[in-house]
Amino acid sequence: MTNNLLPLEKKLESDASSKQDKFPDQQVNYFRRYTTLVDNLKRHIYPNINAGLSSLSKSPGLYTDHGERHFDEVVRYAGLILEGAVDVLEPFELYVLLCAIRIHDAGNIDGRENHERRTSSILREYGGDIKNDSAELKMIADIAQAHGGHTVDHNDKDTIGALKESAGAGPIRVRQRLIAAIVRFADEICEHSSRAITHNLNKGNVIETSM
Repeated sequence: MTNNLLPLEKKLESDASSKQDKFPDQQVNYFRRYTTLVDNLKRHIYPNINAGLSSLSKSPGLYTDHGERHFDEVVRYAGLILEGAVDVLEPFELYVLLCAIRIHDAGNIDGRENHERRTSSILREYGGDIKNDSAELKMIADIAQAHGGHTVDHNDKDTIGALKESAGAGPIRVRQRLIAAIVRFADEICEHSSRAITHNLNKGNVIETSM
């Protein structure tokens, strides 16, 4: 995927090679870890999400596009949100942000209901070496999960508030609520005509809660 990097991905590529001390494990190239995740998702998950939404949701029908382009667009909009202030995030926080964006809607492959809660299982299966670091996996999954739904314990929609304000990854601190807010906001504002349904609109099968 390195031929068509988005701005935030280019920043991570640069940071991973020049600021190794800003990552939990200086022996790991976190850009390569990220691209492994993305390549696996593009091969196994993204091409099948729309079919899963249409056939496996409790309300089968047509949903807005949740394929590969949607995830690219959320990364792009997160870059626009951070434009001119991308250094507000530490290099490892940028890595966590990008990974969370890349899996935030991947659970739709098994239907819309509780899709956000399937982030952990997707990371374990398709995250490459991420699965070998349980703390990192949980952090990314929790942040991605907070883009929607309800909290598990209290059935509360404030999923971002349920996160710890910050958490440690070795010597590195990660501002989980800040990153989750960027994921959610970027996801919300990237609704545009390219995600619209353009066929079968007269069959009454457009889902009201399809975003």
